[in-house]
Amino acid sequence: MTIASGTGSHAEGRSTLASGRASHAEGWFATASGDYSHAEGYNVQTGPTTFQSTVASGLGSHAEGFGNRALGTGSHAEGRLTQAVGDYSHAEGVETQANGEYSHAQGNQTVANGYASIAIGYQNYSQGSFTFAAGQNNNVTGTGSAVFGIGNGGDGNPEGNGQVVVGESNMSIPISGAFVVGNGSYINSTFSNLLVAGGTTVEITGSLNITGSATISDKLILTAVSTSLDFLDDAAAQLGGVPLGGLYRSGSFILIRLV
Repeated sequence: MTIASGTGSHAEGRSTLASGRASHAEGWFATASGDYSHAEGYNVQTGPTTFQSTVASGLGSHAEGFGNRALGTGSHAEGRLTQAVGDYSHAEGVETQANGEYSHAQGNQTVANGYASIAIGYQNYSQGSFTFAAGQNNNVTGTGSAVFGIGNGGDGNPEGNGQVVVGESNMSIPISGAFVVGNGSYINSTFSNLLVAGGTTVEITGSLNITGSATISDKLILTAVSTSLDFLDDAAAQLGGVPLGGLYRSGSFILIRLV
């Protein structure tokens, strides 16, 4: 049965309900219960005997598509089984959730929980306020932080605020304002960083190849050379694992392995 019970409401289709004031429902099992709301679309089977209909219950909300729900004031849900819960939030795609106020979730199974947060892609989670997550299976919690790539923020360790993280499966660090390049493996559930730049320090784990010139205006500390790479000559350095062109020391003299 199609019912338009709200003042100035309009309902059309099959089993639609427009109960809010000046609301509009159309399609199949669509419900516009919020004042000035609009629901259009179709219900979706979510289990053997369960269905989810398209619902616009927030004041001035809009839900369209297949089983979408616009619950917050001024919210908008579109696609398939999306939910716009926060006030003025927007969810689009497939099974996305925009739970925070002013949040935006887009893609497939993304979740934007933080205030004014954005989650785009596949199974990304923006938890903190003003966060941004794009790519696949990323999780960002620090306020004002942004994550791009695959599997970043998934190790469960604390994150600093205002970070930018790129790459794959980074190791989370509690340094605010840091730039991090992850080089772990999402498939193998390993977390590591190639580069961390935070405060006045840049840390590189691995090799650094420079084409051109490098100018160092402050002190240069060779920790590995000073603590473990002490050899008599190039032959001993080779046996000790120093590559051609690599640095080692002999006592207090810094040497380059040439042979």
